[in-house]
Amino acid sequence: MTDVTRNLDRYFHQCYRPDYSLAILKHHITIFGVFDVQVLFGKVISRGYEFEPGAYGEERFIKIAAPYSLGPPAQFISLPDNLFNLHRVKWRLKELTNAVDSILEEFENGDSILLFRFNFSKICACFRELHGQIFFVPSDCSECYSVGPLCSALQIKHPPLYSGKTADSVLQLTEQIIKKSKEGKRSITMIIGNKNTGKSMLTRVLANSLLGKDRPSPYILDCDVGQPEMNPPGSISLFKVNSPLLGVPAFQQRIFLTDTYFYGRIALNDDWISYFTILRKLLNCFLSNDFPSSALLINTCGWIEGKGASLLDEMMKLFDPDFVFTFITVLGSNYKIQRSTMNGYEKPLVFYGDAVEKPAHMMSTSSVLRSLRITAYMAHSCPVPTVKSFADATPFAVSFRDVAVLVHTNGPFPANHIFAVLNCTFIALCIRNTNNQSKEDERLFDDQDMPILLNPDKMEPLRIIGYGFIRAIDLEQRIFFISTPLDLSDLQEVNVLARGLNIDLPQYFLISQGRSAAPYVVREHSSSFHSELFKELKIKSIFHRKRFLRMQK
Repeated sequence: MTDVTRNLDRYFHQCYRPDYSLAILKHHITIFGVFDVQVLFGKVISRGYEFEPGAYGEERFIKIAAPYSLGPPAQFISLPDNLFNLHRVKWRLKELTNAVDSILEEFENGDSILLFRFNFSKICACFRELHGQIFFVPSDCSECYSVGPLCSALQIKHPPLYSGKTADSVLQLTEQIIKKSKEGKRSITMIIGNKNTGKSMLTRVLANSLLGKDRPSPYILDCDVGQPEMNPPGSISLFKVNSPLLGVPAFQQRIFLTDTYFYGRIALNDDWISYFTILRKLLNCFLSNDFPSSALLINTCGWIEGKGASLLDEMMKLFDPDFVFTFITVLGSNYKIQRSTMNGYEKPLVFYGDAVEKPAHMMSTSSVLRSLRITAYMAHSCPVPTVKSFADATPFAVSFRDVAVLVHTNGPFPANHIFAVLNCTFIALCIRNTNNQSKEDERLFDDQDMPILLNPDKMEPLRIIGYGFIRAIDLEQRIFFISTPLDLSDLQEVNVLARGLNIDLPQYFLISQGRSAAPYVVREHSSSFHSELFKELKIKSIFHRKRFLRMQK
């Protein structure tokens, strides 16, 4: 054991509960992994968020997700202005550990005390099953001190998230937003930069910095359809930040979605009309909120060249931001911001920072990151913490006649292939405004017991409340069987099943299933209704099929 390891060992102490650990924070500590934390004593900051110290409470834990493979470690900094209160510290420690005296021997004025909880969630179990322990913590044990099963503190010094002029710019921007809020004015901030420059991380840091008892909660408008912050790909959302964002997107997926709209693609390409229609809806939603001094943070996509620059120009006109933070890359392209002068003041006020470099060990492929988001969302459907249990989840039965279907595809397909196109696909569960329903809506095969087939090019934006997976289609009973982590009460208003383009459930949910878990309904005796339905299709399935005489779930 190295001297550094022994020093760290002095600052970590076991609690009565085996899944808890206490730590004395001297200056700072850097941790990879997934865990929960609360501050018992001291002034502690992490990624812009200042923790509120207090007595132990189960409800006070805050989730931290800093996996080694997905981003920088979590850094906790103890500010040296804490006033030591021996009685208060003893009182907060004695209900957690019998090592109070040992802790106080190491405790000095200016230190802080953290309480860790190690909670092995379904998401953690699924990711470890798929990617191994290195997904969470480094493999080099000489660099780490093991704090928990999926949590390691670094023994070596790690650079801060921002430094130099970039750190100054982030601080100045935060101060400007707070100043505007104190004046009772709304503010809009756009974060711009090339791909993989740190836009999402900065958006979270700014949101965390704006949280406080004396300020209204900030809002985030997530415009990145390929890599959304808090929901699966292919959607655009506005959300109010009521708690700190101290995790990577895969660990921050919301199950029930609010103010989220279906875009259906992972790239913008030329479909700007529906994109801007959704952006206007969400901007109006923010402007109509009850707090006129709220701050809106806009996370943009990383497309800044060619048409991407023109897209950003149009977004600048739409949002008319007060502030812009732009990441500068030395090798790649950078977006040139057009400023205007009003009443002697230039707008927007622009802040610059260096692009955040990603280490080689981080997962950065867009398709992999999209799969992680979808995996994290659907992991909540697994009855037990393994993707192998996905087929055991009880699906909801949805009648054909109760829903419309919308499909984004690369090209047209015959209407009689719709069920083949939808079967075993990842779908958005949407609500279509009844005022937008048209008498021209046509049901498949002109049959009133069939779903309505919607045209993506002629649709008003669909509001999403969640996602699911069509695991079976019963053509005789005319029922979709849908697996989703949503509760039945959440699904009452769903009237559209929407499939996006190239947005699919990762294959490991399917190929890891046992022999009896067939995602199709095949009956012993079938009517002639669908005998010709798939005559043009030749499907070779890798799944073992099981015959169901009757399916009641």
